[in-house]
Amino acid sequence: MNSHIIHSSDVMNGISENYKKEFKEKKFLLSYDEFLEIYKNNAVNLSRNSSEYILDMFNFFGVSKIKHGYSDYKNHFELFSILKNKNKSPIIGEEEAHESIYRVLEQFVKQGKVDKLILLHGPNGSSKSSAAEAIAQGLEEYSKTDEGAIYKFNWIFPNDKIGFEGLSEYPSNKHIGFENGRYQSNGHKSYAHIGDDEILCKIISEFRENPIYLLPSEYRNELFTNFIHKNTTKVTTPIHLLHGALSAKNKNIFDALLIAYKGDFEKVLRHIQIERFFFSCRYRVGIATVDPQMAMDANDRPINIEKNIQNYPPIIQNIRLFESSGELVDANRGFIEYSDLLKRPLESFKYLISTIEKMNIILASGLADL
Repeated sequence: MNSHIIHSSDVMNGISENYKKEFKEKKFLLSYDEFLEIYKNNAVNLSRNSSEYILDMFNFFGVSKIKHGYSDYKNHFELFSILKNKNKSPIIGEEEAHESIYRVLEQFVKQGKVDKLILLHGPNGSSKSSAAEAIAQGLEEYSKTDEGAIYKFNWIFPNDKIGFEGLSEYPSNKHIGFENGRYQSNGHKSYAHIGDDEILCKIISEFRENPIYLLPSEYRNELFTNFIHKNTTKVTTPIHLLHGALSAKNKNIFDALLIAYKGDFEKVLRHIQIERFFFSCRYRVGIATVDPQMAMDANDRPINIEKNIQNYPPIIQNIRLFESSGELVDANRGFIEYSDLLKRPLESFKYLISTIEKMNIILASGLADL
């Protein structure tokens, strides 16, 4: 009898090769120039706000006709059948409610903003929570596809090992990383792909803002219009591209670098690393559930007082930085579910009403767009 012995090393090598292949194919990490190349050919998808993204996700899973009564047919969104693949029964018989959700999303897309909550009400067992769970799981699956690719950005500051020059204005053995010809992307220098051992610090954006927000608003409009015109698609510039802004932490870092580089915008973008992310309910990435409680669903804390602030470049140590957290922050660009909303005390609705209407949250560091 012939037998095939599988060694653990073979398994590990196979897993490693699969990860490397997926990492390369799905473009997990990019420089800003590489991101703009992708954006040029897919500006509409990469400029979507949350309602546009979720509506496209509905359409991605498709619609089928189901028999209702003796002669009527109704639209059944296949999105609400994916629960059966998660050891749960698909949602059956709530097509009218799902159609209402879809129509509200269409309205959000038409007006270009999300300024309302969608309230699902009904008796126990009417699949309210299951509908929210299906939307969350749909986002997870959709974000893994090419059509559902979505990106955020990080700040990268290299260490002394790669031989960059520091600024005379900020003398220190821990400079912010300037001149180095070894790291290039499409002919432009970038620190996006340097190794972990060459990074002094990496600062992430908790709000996962669209990388296109790093461009001034007037140039976003021009860029979007030009790319859309090249693709012969008649689409107006999204409102959030015209009026959206970076979070306070990112704006402070951006301004500090722009001053240090004496207005050289391209040098600022060297420090940008574009990262593709995937929605996750388990790890609260773009998806969050809020249980009945009194506390606000977002907060700030200063990070300049931490011990590891000494690992930051001097130019960053000298500005006031806050780290944001909470369900509203975790769910930004995605989907938030308020479970048993009407069980909340009335006092807890005060901030929520203004947050929904204004599409931002007031934090210690300032206003943050949602």
